[in-house]
Amino acid sequence: MELQRLAGNAAVTRLLAGRQTWAEAPRAERVHGHLGVVTIQRAGGGAPATATAAKAERTPEQIERLIADILRVIVEMEVGGEDKPVTESSYDTSSGTRASYRSRVQATLVWTLDLLGRHKELRDKFGLTTDELAAAKECAAAVRAVWQAVMALPAGTTLDQAKADRAVSANLSKTGLDDADLERMLKFGVWRSEVITGLPERPEHIAELNKLSAEALAAQATPKELKKALAPANKRALAEWRKEKAKDKKKRPPPAATVADLTDQERQGLAAVVGDRQVVERLAKAGAGAGIGIGERSAARYVAEQKKVMDTKRGKPHWGEDQAAWLRYAVEKSLPQVGAKAKQAAEDDEGMTLGRMDVKDRVAALIGNKSNKALNDEQLAWKAFKAHNADEKYADKALPKFKAIHVVEPAPKAQ
Repeated sequence: MELQRLAGNAAVTRLLAGRQTWAEAPRAERVHGHLGVVTIQRAGGGAPATATAAKAERTPEQIERLIADILRVIVEMEVGGEDKPVTESSYDTSSGTRASYRSRVQATLVWTLDLLGRHKELRDKFGLTTDELAAAKECAAAVRAVWQAVMALPAGTTLDQAKADRAVSANLSKTGLDDADLERMLKFGVWRSEVITGLPERPEHIAELNKLSAEALAAQATPKELKKALAPANKRALAEWRKEKAKDKKKRPPPAATVADLTDQERQGLAAVVGDRQVVERLAKAGAGAGIGIGERSAARYVAEQKKVMDTKRGKPHWGEDQAAWLRYAVEKSLPQVGAKAKQAAEDDEGMTLGRMDVKDRVAALIGNKSNKALNDEQLAWKAFKAHNADEKYADKALPKFKAIHVVEPAPKAQ
């Protein structure tokens, strides 16, 4: 059922109508729950702490506004906002295809097929039959099985050995992929393994740098790294000079600090920064030079995300971009007509046709879940953001944006 427009709210009206020219949200009193002001205290990541329980059902208008604001934040998270150009995902992949379509919600093939499967009106709109949908899902499932199997193969695995792998051989014929495709996937898997095993070697490399003389270590640092490392030494020298200048007005300012002025702790810190960067750069260059169509910028991002997960023990690396791209590539290659229909659906109205339907489904499911009955709008929004990206960090970043725009009139008092 088509979403109703909210009278008197131009921004939401335009969004619900499928246009992406939203006005700035009114800076009125911000209501964190749908019944009144609720103060939320948060400790670290995760969903906002439970606040006052809901004592009345949300009105249809409040639900529509909640949906609109969640979607607006997702668009900002995915592509930077309504004023940004609509593009495919930015990662290079070994398939040569991008994981996400040209969509404001960065729709992927699997996400698109899922929505089309749930809504007959969408299948009818884009001319997709249930048989075509089933064929695309079967192909995608087979590609996922092949990709995961290839990523688990040991370094040095040949193409013939990969094709003989039980999971690969059981699914390869359903994917439409050829030897050249599998070879690229295999090379990506080798590089991925190199990154995963190479990043933990940073402490050993840093230990070697700590054995160098101060001058030799400084020679391997970038100007920016060296300037930051020397900042405390310069600050100490300046403080000492000021003390002496109080006694001697002719005292000249101190010369710039050198690596010889670093404390042991500061020198070790510089070695850690230099060593960390050198290992990351080496692994990124290995990916860019693997002959799989991944540029230096994308390779550096893959490595950086893997490093972030290892260092923080949170989130997930972005290797899934490559898997998602292979799913799309295979369907478009082996089922070109179906692939074209999926692409049309994903990119319709710059992705907002499916985006509105997906957020509407998620919000309806959250509100309909009895365990969420006491949750306010912020808590429901956080859950919707997490469901969209399957990552708490994503939801944590999205929630402040939601708070900044979500203004809701309190529900009318019961008569």
